[in-house]
Amino acid sequence: MVSTTVAMTFSFVVNLLWVFNLERRLVPRRAWRFLLMTACALYGVQNAIIGLASDLWPAPVNEVARFCARLLSAPGQEELFARNLVTLAATAASMTWNYFWYRSYVFRDR
Repeated sequence: MVSTTVAMTFSFVVNLLWVFNLERRLVPRRAWRFLLMTACALYGVQNAIIGLASDLWPAPVNEVARFCARLLSAPGQEELFARNLVTLAATAASMTWNYFWYRSYVFRDR
């Protein structure tokens, strides 16, 4: 919990001052929006992708995992590759979600 709080605080400050290069006005409103959108990504988007790719439609992930295991000469490691591929997809989806919402909602200049 502490590491997540530190990471989210750092992310907010870096996005506010560097990525979107905004002045510090409206910080409380932006902070609440940031928290809301980040929570949606962490608890909604990532869990949806993990559920979809792991439970509802695992065939594509399993096929790529088998290919990776063959390519890297790692027989028996298909499950490890599948878990990591699902995590990678969930992370990419949440990062895309975050950037879109940070840009259009959290850090907009209005």
